[in-house]
Amino acid sequence: MVPKGRAEEEGDTLFLGDSDMKVIKAVVEDKTLSTAEKVLFAILYCRREGNECTLSVQEIVHYLGVELEVIQESLQNLEQGGFIKFKKDCDITDASSFLSCAVLGEDLKHQKPDVPRP
Repeated sequence: MVPKGRAEEEGDTLFLGDSDMKVIKAVVEDKTLSTAEKVLFAILYCRREGNECTLSVQEIVHYLGVELEVIQESLQNLEQGGFIKFKKDCDITDASSFLSCAVLGEDLKHQKPDVPRP
């Protein structure tokens, strides 16, 4: 049995202790998503399922089959575009800490409607 949050390779199959990697792999195969979208989805999906997400950023990048530099560039573009911001003095070591450090930019925050709702 694979410890929760740790993946290992066996042939072409990745195991994460439950079905997370199956969903993540399905997203990776989706040609309509950008590299940054794939990584963000993998992290957010893992958190949504209530897992600890102890996979490191490097492990996620490895399992998604992308280069870390590409991810960093994509995240910088999102930050420069005002879509996401990172808290200062925040150490990103794994998926959970990424979600703790990242906050939505002003353009993505919920806005109150112009017209009051009943």
